[in-house]
Amino acid sequence: MAYIFVNSFKQGLDARRSKISAQQGSLVSGKNVHINRGGEIEKRKAFVAKHALPAGTFGLHATRTNLYTFGSVTPPTMPAGVTYQQLVAATPSAMTAVISTDTFAGVPYVVASYTSGAIHHFYNGVRVTDWDVISGTIFTLGQALANLVTLAPAISATYATVSGKATITITADATNVAFTVSSSVSSHDGSTPTVAIVATTAPAVGVAQVTTITLTSSSNTAQVSWTIIVNGVTYVLTTGSSVTGSSVRTFRNKMYATGQGLLYFSDTENATEWTPPPTVPTSFAGFENLSSQTGQSDTLVAMAPYQNYLAVFARRATQIWSVVAGDPVSNVPVQILDNIGTVAPRSAINFGELDVFFLSDSGIRSLRARDASNSAVVYDVGTSIDPLVITRMKTLSEANLAQCCGVIEPREGRYMLAIGSEIFVYSFFPASNISAWTTYEAGFTVSEWAVQESKLYARSGNTIYLYGGDAGETYDTSEASVELSWLDADKSAHRKRFHGIDASCDGTWQIDYSTDPVSNQFVLAGHVIGQNFSLPSFGIAGYGTHVGFKFTSTDASAAKMSSFACHFEFTDPPK
Repeated sequence: MAYIFVNSFKQGLDARRSKISAQQGSLVSGKNVHINRGGEIEKRKAFVAKHALPAGTFGLHATRTNLYTFGSVTPPTMPAGVTYQQLVAATPSAMTAVISTDTFAGVPYVVASYTSGAIHHFYNGVRVTDWDVISGTIFTLGQALANLVTLAPAISATYATVSGKATITITADATNVAFTVSSSVSSHDGSTPTVAIVATTAPAVGVAQVTTITLTSSSNTAQVSWTIIVNGVTYVLTTGSSVTGSSVRTFRNKMYATGQGLLYFSDTENATEWTPPPTVPTSFAGFENLSSQTGQSDTLVAMAPYQNYLAVFARRATQIWSVVAGDPVSNVPVQILDNIGTVAPRSAINFGELDVFFLSDSGIRSLRARDASNSAVVYDVGTSIDPLVITRMKTLSEANLAQCCGVIEPREGRYMLAIGSEIFVYSFFPASNISAWTTYEAGFTVSEWAVQESKLYARSGNTIYLYGGDAGETYDTSEASVELSWLDADKSAHRKRFHGIDASCDGTWQIDYSTDPVSNQFVLAGHVIGQNFSLPSFGIAGYGTHVGFKFTSTDASAAKMSSFACHFEFTDPPK
């Protein structure tokens, strides 16, 4: 009597091939589970609601000793364990978002946006005024505003300089669909800029609406606010905020920030000093123009440490720089990778010492050293789940896609990337030859992650969740479910009669099976608790060339599927 035995699920999800041709033990689906160090299927822990935040707070950030959230309103009553920092704009206006955070010398460094269109930097709650003199132009304003407007649903926006005017062109994604546009401009320095909608192509059958808006000013460095309203949604920026760093990163005794195509850096050991020589002769602050290295780096969006270098991402290019804490003359580009970058700034996370993971237009990718030279190549770490990731990405608007965020879970070291309401989880244990993707469905959309020592926090709306609860060992009754690739005992064309199942697990698992890959109709085999290898097998009745299995568990405690066997006998010669 023959049987098929599966004692490792270390391949994880594999969406590259059909369910009847994928490798034995790989997963067709794996929800609310991950693969542990032994190659077993293991249920995820619970996301426990830990803190309820008051309205008017934004973001989530953790230092070693504190959990922070931010806002512009008078400090509200906060739950115990969460610190509120009031971040007040230069010109009174309400905060709209926390764009980026990092920790420098033990306290938060924060970039926040406001209803006025301003973007400000804060260090430990105090506005970094050096950014007030890092001023953009009407041209950088046009580019930055176009980048913002293109996040609107159902339209795209592009920027160009036309006859000395900052020009934004907005185009509908579909033909014969109308959108509404209005625009205005205001001055902060006595100049008299003007804005006008200079051309509109009306929508019609086979014709997409196109609207062009121009900004004119007597001074290209005039301090102005430009507002564009698309379908009732307001987008506004100032010339100052158009180059204000939108992504920040602590690296080698300095704070780094991206703004348009520039990589800014603070003075050594001083996150508030961004003024370069000769204005401040002793300063090691300054910037590098990465847009002059490759034409696809005109808008930088993210940074992450890579090896001993700093990887700087645009949407369609990645640059690797050697940067030093001392004289910035020593900063040099090491490598340029065109045609690959990130669509989600907060997805770029350094994974261990050798990789940087990020979400690109083509799926989840990583930078990895090619050889002993440490030259980077783009590694398709997410290739086994690319179809699933891309399908999920297509359900999101550009604005929501840009908010996808990644984190390294601190206890097991898994990379977790929240794409909408689904979390893609990568388990990597090289000593066990395990490199496996699965998914979590938390029941909410993660807007921010924060790691404090061994604890992983997630914010959604005004609730902060703690993964695994206070002790890190809390589970819930959310359904863990797995469907395996279909099994054929390496005899795809032989017909078989399947008649029994044995399994080894922790907790209780329901086992369903099917012998018809066409109808994909599964029937209940039974429930296994612990193991039944030493007990009578579950009886099943099926006839075919392949057999498929689903495992589900709703235990409110740890649950694990370790191995199973399916008993069968050959009934016919090959077809």
